[in-house]
Amino acid sequence: MAAHESLAAGLISLWAAILAAWLAYSGIRMQIDEDRQKVALSQIAAKQAAVTAITQAIHAAAATLYTVTQAQKAQDQQQIAHWDGSIDRGVSYIEECLNNFTVREAVRDLGIADRVIYIQIVGMLWSFVTINKRPSQHLDRDTQLQNRCNTLMKLREYLQEFDSDLAAAYDSGAGIAKQADGSGAPG
Repeated sequence: MAAHESLAAGLISLWAAILAAWLAYSGIRMQIDEDRQKVALSQIAAKQAAVTAITQAIHAAAATLYTVTQAQKAQDQQQIAHWDGSIDRGVSYIEECLNNFTVREAVRDLGIADRVIYIQIVGMLWSFVTINKRPSQHLDRDTQLQNRCNTLMKLREYLQEFDSDLAAAYDSGAGIAKQADGSGAPG
């Protein structure tokens, strides 16, 4: 009888240990799931903040792309002067938007994939500003305009990866018509 009692006590102890381990595991799993959910929600909020922070610069870039395409079509000296001045104002406005502290701070809490794309967008815009503030004296006006157009068209790819609504607003502001194959061409 003592052997049976000892066996029963051992089985009850084993069952209690298994139950305690299962409860501990369940608690840890729930905590991990909650932490993952908090991180995901934080990254969603961070992305929304980043989109808001970069929106003005993107609208300025879209308007500048539209201006570049108009400058490429300009024929007489008065039109050329008008559109070239508009490009310079657009570049200055992009720079002003990029200098806002929210553009720099927005990258902090983004997830790694969004962070990389955001940095590419901001970097491309800064490069565009820098090159336009200090243009090469070795390139003629048509080549400079084509380079500006190419750079701002390349920006669309990053915008599409980052936020499709922001990319659509960019296309609209730049006067880019969507073609059947999904590519766009300045309108």
